[in-house]
Amino acid sequence: MSDPAKAAHLARWLWSRPRAASLDLSACSDVGVEVPRLIAGALAAGSLPMLTGLNIDGSVLPIRQIRGSEEAAHLDFSAMQLGVASGLVIASLLEVNANLSTLLVGRNALRDEAVQAIARALQSNRSCSLTTLGLGYTRLGVSAAKQLAEALVTTPSITSLDVTGNRLCGTWMDAYGAHGNYVSEGIVALAQALPRSSLRTLLAGHNGIRDEGALAIAAAIRHGRCRVATLSLESNAIGTEGGLALAGAVQSSSCLCSLQLGSNMLCGVATLATADGPKQPSPYTSSTLEALIVSACQSASLASLSLANNRICGTWSDAYGKQIYGAFVGEGIAVVAAALSSRATSPLRHLDISANAIGPVGGKIVYEALRDNIDSELTMLDLRMSRLDPTTERHLRAFAQRRPTLKLKL
Repeated sequence: MSDPAKAAHLARWLWSRPRAASLDLSACSDVGVEVPRLIAGALAAGSLPMLTGLNIDGSVLPIRQIRGSEEAAHLDFSAMQLGVASGLVIASLLEVNANLSTLLVGRNALRDEAVQAIARALQSNRSCSLTTLGLGYTRLGVSAAKQLAEALVTTPSITSLDVTGNRLCGTWMDAYGAHGNYVSEGIVALAQALPRSSLRTLLAGHNGIRDEGALAIAAAIRHGRCRVATLSLESNAIGTEGGLALAGAVQSSSCLCSLQLGSNMLCGVATLATADGPKQPSPYTSSTLEALIVSACQSASLASLSLANNRICGTWSDAYGKQIYGAFVGEGIAVVAAALSSRATSPLRHLDISANAIGPVGGKIVYEALRDNIDSELTMLDLRMSRLDPTTERHLRAFAQRRPTLKLKL
């Protein structure tokens, strides 16, 4: 509704306190953002007291539940094709909702404007009881990340945040390649908020935070007040420097229980895709992998660690798992084997080294380490997509049958 006269007419109607129970604008091709802003303002001011349903993007929003006048502790609007307009309406109602504990709006193109509005609404709601906020794959960027950081600090009820698959650092990948220019302000703001928040779960994978972001998060975890127990940072182009920093954080933290670092660049030998073209991989090194494994085994709290798809043997396979690239190096799997064969007491129970193309040689090393440690307290080892040979796989399956406390994923 780009016509100012029409917008003014709608504004007058909205502020006349109409008794409409439902409003459907989904067929209007020129709604734009100004109309939802008007509706959001009217809702926030109580000028639509009878409205129960609002359809802007093809899905009906339950107005009373979002406002809290009709009790609902859990609202899931994931993958409903909502846009910025619907996000603004949701934000306008959250400001007065004191009952909601879970809000999931992931896989909707809310972008910075709507996510920022949601964050500001939570900050303004002094009776907010929200504990879980799901914003994965909403195309939020640096500005929204900064606003979310402020919301985490001022909204102590929030203990779980999902920002997976976004643009926290201004970059993103799609079928056409890499886009955007990397800046660290968004992830740094979120990291600096962690010790001042109540957050226990942070899911921030697939954001391309790189080493700079990992360094910021590691510094936050080392802070004595950080309460994060579950941290997911998979597929973030984290290299050796960021991995070493996270290893130090693991060793110093007494809260961190689960760390997901799959599909990063912890051993080098990976090409970083950027909008300016690919950056050549660094040489293979097992030092970061060793630091992470040692820290995990010496940690006071870490029970689950994922190092999947990090080329720990210097090799990797194609998308179909048929062609092998790179040159096999035994250092990485030897580090893993040393941890598996260690009899030292450790809280680590789940270890994921899947999709690392360790091959028959690596599989045999793992099997021998498991076989020789009868006191192992490991309960889950993920070896899927490891390109094992039939003999090694048969030996591992037979071993798993003899040790029912260990679940092997092959």
